[in-house]
Amino acid sequence: MDECDIAIVGAGVAGLAAAAQAAREGWSTLCIERLAPGGQILNAEAIANFPAQDEPLAGWDATPRLQDEAEAAGAVLALDEVSAIAPHAGGYTLETGAGPVRARAVIVATGATHRRLDAPGAADFEGRGVSHCASCDGPLYRGKRVVVVGGGDTAFDEAATLARHASHVSIVVRGEPRAQPHLVAHALASSNVTLLTGAQVGEIVGEAGVTGVRLEGEAAGPRLLACEGVFVAIGSTPNSALAQRLARLDADQRIVAEEAAPGLFAAGEVRAGCRALIPDLMADGEAAARAAGAYLKSTG
Repeated sequence: MDECDIAIVGAGVAGLAAAAQAAREGWSTLCIERLAPGGQILNAEAIANFPAQDEPLAGWDATPRLQDEAEAAGAVLALDEVSAIAPHAGGYTLETGAGPVRARAVIVATGATHRRLDAPGAADFEGRGVSHCASCDGPLYRGKRVVVVGGGDTAFDEAATLARHASHVSIVVRGEPRAQPHLVAHALASSNVTLLTGAQVGEIVGEAGVTGVRLEGEAAGPRLLACEGVFVAIGSTPNSALAQRLARLDADQRIVAEEAAPGLFAAGEVRAGCRALIPDLMADGEAAARAAGAYLKSTG
């Protein structure tokens, strides 16, 4: 059975930052990822807010930097899936495809899954005009027309960010906006932002890239709205199932880290209160690693 001081479940931005920090502090650190290191940033065409980077950086270029930093510090990365986490005397047992792993402390950094737009073309153009991150991909659409789909806080935040880059931003809301009024006002204060209520995207069309969306539900009937990018902001689903018996989950099913079992920590989008911006995710991972290290020191 493999053993380590700190096991980290998930090798996205928060997980890799946690692995680097934990290893730098001298703890034996195992970071387990079921798909590929990097998580959701692998799909980002350009990241404008990556630390110590002046120019936008592609997600597939940013990931090796984070992975190299963690491994250089001494963390071990394993491609495997954790199916369960159970407490045992002095720590936790993680059930993986390769067998059980024992850890004195566990950091859950499993992230969240963006809710996908259920419309023809949405999956086909993922990463080729369909995005979920304005701060990551917004600079790629400088001078271009974009559509934001969603009516909550995130959608209007995305629209305000995109307004600084795009020639025009159309916000498509199925009903009426659910976002906080000040966020709606802030986004609509930009002269290049238009709000389209009572509409929905019935299809995303294009060839090599997105060329438009087919709108449905408007009083005038279906129409084609030209655009080069579609930003989907209809929420996300936290990947918190592994921790549901070990920590309290909030109304959005995110882990309330302050109410987790001793030795269990959370970082990144799966944690209640963490923003999904790369600098925040990195800081959150590092904070979780420091907290885990302090816990191990206190328990001997």
